[in-house]
Order: sequence, then structure tokens, then C-alpha cells
Amino acid sequence: NGLYVDVYDGRTANKTNIQMWNGNGTKSQKFRFIEELNGEQSIEDGIYKISSFTDSTKALSVKGDANQNAKIVLGNSDNSLSQMWRVKY
Repeated sequence: NGLYVDVYDGRTANKTNIQMWNGNGTKSQKFRFIEELNGEQSIEDGIYKISSFTDSTKALSVKGDANQNAKIVLGNSDNSLSQMWRVKY
């Protein structure tokens, strides 16, 4: 659909919402993939933590129970399961 994953308003505060937004080339649409378990290619299938490009102490986190309507927010990087993302090609 041409939309990008975007940190709302380029903020770095905990509980900042993550949204889909038109591409704008800003750092709020850039993320670091941090390998946590079993990655073998540049981005292999595996489990990753996705940290903010603007503040590497912040990571994408599922807020509350991981279900279909769960919100994704920026939070302190804490290596919890809510910050582990399965990447699969």
C-alpha cells in the first residue's frame, strides 16, 4: 500500500504510538534490526528486536496482550518477549 512504519511525530518517549504513514525520508521511519536469536543471513529468518534509529535505547513493543488489535508503541529496550519480532521471508 506504499505506507511506511513510522514513529509518531518523530518522538522518542516511551509509549509513543507507531503508525503507518506516507514515506517522508525522516529518521522516524528508520529502524535498527538487532539480532536476538538464530539469525544467519544479513536479515535471516529469526527473532529480532527492532530499535529506533533516533534512540537505540528504545524498541518497538507490543502494549498489553499480543492479539489482533494490540497497539505497538516505543518503549525502553528491556529484552522482554513483547519486544521480540519474528522476521520471516
